[in-house]
Amino acid sequence: MGVIDSFTMKSWPEHFEYMERFRVPDLVGAGTARVLFVGDAPSRDEVSSEDIGERSPLRGVSGRQWWKELFRILGESPAVNPIPGRAQLQALCDRLKIQIIHAVQFPIDPKIKNHFGDAASPESYLGFAKGSGPVGYKAVFKNSKMEGPVGQAIQDLVKRLSLLDAEQIVCIGQDSKWFIDQALVLLPENSPLRKNPVIQVPHPSSWLRNEIYRRRALEALYPLLGTPVGHDGWKEEPAAWVRQGSGPMVRGGLRVIRGGTPT
Repeated sequence: MGVIDSFTMKSWPEHFEYMERFRVPDLVGAGTARVLFVGDAPSRDEVSSEDIGERSPLRGVSGRQWWKELFRILGESPAVNPIPGRAQLQALCDRLKIQIIHAVQFPIDPKIKNHFGDAASPESYLGFAKGSGPVGYKAVFKNSKMEGPVGQAIQDLVKRLSLLDAEQIVCIGQDSKWFIDQALVLLPENSPLRKNPVIQVPHPSSWLRNEIYRRRALEALYPLLGTPVGHDGWKEEPAAWVRQGSGPMVRGGLRVIRGGTPT
């Protein structure tokens, strides 16, 4: 199926140069997928290339964690730093029979302006952003419903979903789950995407902060995609990492010393 160009709507986003520079196309293939993974929106790493044909979901540090685990499921361990190009990632998705999309194909984190300036401003070009406050997507949607910019983003997501077929939807993080919840009710009741309840897993950006999040994500993924060769079950529940005030990170209530033992 290749790259789906979803933007036939003339009003959103209305700036062609912005659309071409910051859109990240979905990774989708032909036929029924075992799993449709839905992330929230692109990060700076995913829009770093000026070539739209080289942009793809889940890049950067968190993306390396994600793709490393997917390659492991196939019994492979290629280098993921840098992350392989779009064509290789598409081939991996095809082998696993998965699809990966963003709920919104453009960056919605206001911090994107720290790297690309006002030319990437989600508030200016999309009409909403990630986070709280009056321009946060939930607040904008509450005030303008489907007639506003968030409603247009949801309509675009509905259009892309209507072209896909998957046995299971897995949302990567909380923001993508919100958008999917709004979009699914707009699909026909007999849509295959509405057959099974949506699963939500921790975003890979959290896996390095807390090993518990990696385990929770993989516990959901392995039954759907298969267990890596050599995986002999889970060890004891990893202790949570927490920060006590402004002090060091601690695990299980014990201070952890690099290269040493907990105290």
